[in-house]
Amino acid sequence: MKDRLLKIAEHYGLTPNKFSEIIGMSRAFIKNINEEISTKPMRNILLKFPEVNIVWLLTGEGEMILKNTNAEIETTEKTSPEFLLEYLKEKDKTIGDLREEIGRLKQELLSHEQREGSYDLDVNDRNAAEKEIEYKKSK
Repeated sequence: MKDRLLKIAEHYGLTPNKFSEIIGMSRAFIKNINEEISTKPMRNILLKFPEVNIVWLLTGEGEMILKNTNAEIETTEKTSPEFLLEYLKEKDKTIGDLREEIGRLKQELLSHEQREGSYDLDVNDRNAAEKEIEYKKSK
């Protein structure tokens, strides 16, 4: 196992210490490893280096790097916890911004109704207003 981990580090141009850090382990992780590793470093290796062949990593059989893994790499990156957390933060900000805008528009509508009096738009007026808004957005 130690030899295979060293080969992965070498393949990516990393020192054993840097490789250990990247997978969330102590700097001396590879140096101190005997034959097997626990689930945590194995999981982290596959998350950080998804093109590494897990069968090769576990058994030494087959190729170290999987072929045609571009789609898998992209999928893994887009489902990583860091990516998903950032994505959720962006969505929360968008939702907050939209809520503020809705509140501002409600206040503006209320203010307008108080000045001008309440009115209802008929269907034709409403459609015309929507088309005008779409036209302005497209400019």
